Amino acid sequence: MAKLFGQSLEKFFNLQDIVHRIVATVDNLPRENLSLSLMPVKPVAGRLVTAKKGESLTLSPDNAARYRPYVRLAQAVPTEALVAEIKEEGKKAAGTPPAGGMGGMY
Repeated sequence: MAKLFGQSLEKFFNLQDIVHRIVATVDNLPRENLSLSLMPVKPVAGRLVTAKKGESLTLSPDNAARYRPYVRLAQAVPTEALVAEIKEEGKKAAGTPPAGGMGGMY
């Protein structure tokens, strides 16, 4: 995945057991709780910025700046290449042969 994300990979992702983390995250999406310790993406830096208007507390528009690096990263990575890479990493983790086979062994 480093070829897709470049040097910023470690800045944004928890790389140890990344395939397991992605699978666990997808598996937990329909559930009410998600274990933060299994997240493939590192937490966004900085504090949550809120704004108070009367009695209402809302997210401040300034809060978006915290997420800008993640959005830029997501926009820069070609989706098809990312999906193919995740599938290949998953196959490696599961012990199945990579795309193109193993010289007719399978």
